[in-house]
Amino acid sequence: MLYLIVGASGFIGSYIVESLLNKTKDDIVATYNYTNPFIKHKRIKWLKFDVRERAKERLSPFLSNGEPIKIIYLASFHHPDLVEKNFDLAWDINIVSLCRFLGDIGCFYSFFYASTDSVYRNGKLDRFFCEEDPLNPINSYGKQKVLSESISLAHFGRVIRFPFLIGPSKLRNKPHFFDEIVSDLKAKKVVRLFGDSYRSTLSFELAADLLVDVTKKPIEKVPMILNVASDYGVSKYTVGLKIAKKYGLDAELIKPIHQGQEDEIFQTPRAFVTLLDNTKLKKLLGLKKIDYEV
Repeated sequence: MLYLIVGASGFIGSYIVESLLNKTKDDIVATYNYTNPFIKHKRIKWLKFDVRERAKERLSPFLSNGEPIKIIYLASFHHPDLVEKNFDLAWDINIVSLCRFLGDIGCFYSFFYASTDSVYRNGKLDRFFCEEDPLNPINSYGKQKVLSESISLAHFGRVIRFPFLIGPSKLRNKPHFFDEIVSDLKAKKVVRLFGDSYRSTLSFELAADLLVDVTKKPIEKVPMILNVASDYGVSKYTVGLKIAKKYGLDAELIKPIHQGQEDEIFQTPRAFVTLLDNTKLKKLLGLKKIDYEV
């Protein structure tokens, strides 16, 4: 079996590559575009590839030995504010390129499309969205992801809906929000985080391990749509407190802000409570509990 990871040098992609190295013995073809490969290994072949290119021309030499392919598709134009500002570019990357890729790639054993909890509407603390719930995204990014999901399902793929993911970046010169929190706390700076925005948050590491475990299952056993999430919702403020505790930093520097201050930070509306039901995931993997881990 061969894994093809499209968009492998992003935050979650870097963790998925490492998880595949740890949890499988399969070879990996990993694509990158703007961010250079973060790891070298004899089982990994890195390929610079823009998803707007023709996959048939660029990827065929790497996939031509007839080996069954498991594809994890992570490429996305994903920041909601930037999607609104650059709608046509986002459409080209998120919709047009995905269609062309699936038309070009030919036969595969499995295709896993990385989606988001942004496809759901704003929820409540006592309401966990399951995979069959109606979708009603409140911004263009979420709407594009809904369409991308439909395209993937039409090609017999599987959709993986992730919540808010956080963790230290594995990429040189590309810090994540997590790293910025740690850096600010070490510099004794105040960190303001939403205290009333709740997501079924996962660490990058746990999210990657869960996804890899899903890909190892016989494809006919994997639900068409799967929420990959923790058991309960946590706020970004709570996440910040956990980070401070882990690194022995001053938690008093973490200050909660609230939904009414959203316009000071974001230009595009977000759903502030989006909790995901992970019953199907736990049944598939034989798990009783999935905790958020810093």
